[in-house]
Amino acid sequence: MFNTEVLFSKAITNIWRVAVNILHHKLWQDARFWIALFFVARLYGITQPPLEVVHNWRQATVAMVARNFYEVDNNILYPRLDIGGSGTGIEGMEFPLLNYLIYCTSEIAGYQHWYGRLINLIISSIAVWYFFLLIRKYWNEKMALYAAIILESSLWFLYMRKMMPDTFSASLVIIGIYYGCEYLNETKNYKSLLLYLLFIGAGMLSKISSVSLCAVLLIPFFTSDTKRKLLFGLATVIWIVPVACWYFIWVPYLIEHFGTGHFFMGVKLSEGTAQLLQGIPTLLSFFYDHTLKYIGFIVFAIGIAFALYRKEKQLLLIVLLSLSALLLVLAKGGSSGLRHDYYMVPFAPVMALVAAYALYRIKWKWVATILLVAISVEGILNQYHDFRIKDGEANMLSLESILDGVSKRDDLVAINSNKVPTPMYFAHRKGWLCSNEQLQSTAYILQLKSEGLKNIVVMKTLFDRDCILPYTIVYEDDFVKVFKP
Repeated sequence: MFNTEVLFSKAITNIWRVAVNILHHKLWQDARFWIALFFVARLYGITQPPLEVVHNWRQATVAMVARNFYEVDNNILYPRLDIGGSGTGIEGMEFPLLNYLIYCTSEIAGYQHWYGRLINLIISSIAVWYFFLLIRKYWNEKMALYAAIILESSLWFLYMRKMMPDTFSASLVIIGIYYGCEYLNETKNYKSLLLYLLFIGAGMLSKISSVSLCAVLLIPFFTSDTKRKLLFGLATVIWIVPVACWYFIWVPYLIEHFGTGHFFMGVKLSEGTAQLLQGIPTLLSFFYDHTLKYIGFIVFAIGIAFALYRKEKQLLLIVLLSLSALLLVLAKGGSSGLRHDYYMVPFAPVMALVAAYALYRIKWKWVATILLVAISVEGILNQYHDFRIKDGEANMLSLESILDGVSKRDDLVAINSNKVPTPMYFAHRKGWLCSNEQLQSTAYILQLKSEGLKNIVVMKTLFDRDCILPYTIVYEDDFVKVFKP
């Protein structure tokens, strides 16, 4: 028989030995320790479906495109959604690099949506290390460690494990910035220039809003010699061309010729600026609430004050350039930019840098340590809720098996989820997203039926009445009702 008391004693002894080793070797002073710790923490629930509290709809679109690469057509130039009705579903969107990496992994191991979570988490964790290296290069190791921990606790804590291109894109850009700075200020190694081109280009293609991070490269650029400036400028043009072609030529072409138009590609700058001015309170909350939370923002503000007092021109210039680029991106997004805090992802490293500078400048290191812990705890506690499936959403997992029982896989369906594509992804069908009012319109349903509609899926939680439609009911439970028109 097992002696519980002995086993417990051994466990305590082993834990103590590990703790002593950590203290002895000062692992807590190694950025790699913290990056690994945060990485392991975010593995919790990594395989769960994209049904958590925040942005499950956005993750569903990433998963749709990846699955369609795997099941329909793997041409990366023609990303497809499942919500194109009777059309192809081909959509104008950000360059689907993350989606394609999910597809490539699926070709080896079979399709699973959570590959996207893991890929993003790996790339973003690597980028935090490069972020640390950058700050250590231009400031010092203590400040770099502070910044890495703060960034890990920022809104990156949540987005680093999502099937979304935001931290994925910003991470590639950070890695590219590292190699760009290395080439401009330290070495004439053309390998660094090539890596700059590849990583910055991939990051900007993945999401163009990461441009606010690229702005900081203007600083090392103007302090470099003429030859390096010319070659660096050439490399920059080389990555700008495909980015511009994708977003300003190819995306409009896809939208015009295939007509899905699900992704929002921005408004005129004048219109977006007016919308931002009308929503200034919301915009400000992105800085003091969403990005580093309240304690982090206060420390960030202290960092700005320290930088002004000590005339830290380089640090202030980084903030000014990045903030200017961020506001330009937000103006292009208009009211949409005020609804989604993931637009702040590229600015979080800048805020983390300034907050780290504040902690480094505090004379009493125990105060800096307490503030660092407070920033991390507040940030994590305000995001850990997203590591679970949203209440009531788990029912969507049964949609595919329900529809398999009453229809074929290629039958087109209409679902009453308005513009939210998540139910269509879990139905593993293609078709239309509709409002309740549209489903109650006989003319509308007749039009869809003429285009191939086979089933109407009514999610009861989204229908404010008794789901009474003049069609044949082929399935019903407490969650969903399926009609055949």
